[in-house]
Amino acid sequence: MTAREFSRISTSEFGHRGTEDTEARKKNSLSLFSLLSSRSFSLCPLCLCGLTFFSGCAPYLRAQVDLIDQSRKGAAMIAQSMEAQQETIAQFQKQQRRNLDDAFDADVRGQPSLDSNWVIDHRIAYSLALDALNESQHRQQLSHQQDHRTLSAINQALQKLEWLSSIPFSNGK
Repeated sequence: MTAREFSRISTSEFGHRGTEDTEARKKNSLSLFSLLSSRSFSLCPLCLCGLTFFSGCAPYLRAQVDLIDQSRKGAAMIAQSMEAQQETIAQFQKQQRRNLDDAFDADVRGQPSLDSNWVIDHRIAYSLALDALNESQHRQQLSHQQDHRTLSAINQALQKLEWLSSIPFSNGK
């Protein structure tokens, strides 16, 4: 919609009170339109203030409570996803351990004669591989615990926000 169309619609809807009044109304409409359409003017704060002024705080508070509820649902979904991921990782780690054991057993069975140097070298290699698997598992468990602490902190923050939202505002009357 152009500024002229906006001006024409606004003057035709409110009627004419003479040419001076119409010209003043056109000028005000054009300046308001140019203000609203300028890129340097942010509409969000104006809309929020206008919405709060004309409709009160109830819709804003309702939206805030709904946002808190949706955030809690999202946090619960993340917790479920984390548990499913933890189970998948545990199964993967068990499979890695079985593969390592099977590889060591295949090496031992494939060796025609077991001399002491070969056994010692492969025991050391097997031990290092087990240490690496255990270290990986330990780091993953620490990461999982940290994720749970973070999720718990999010839930506590949402609980505090919900409590703050429930406090009635006094406008000094």
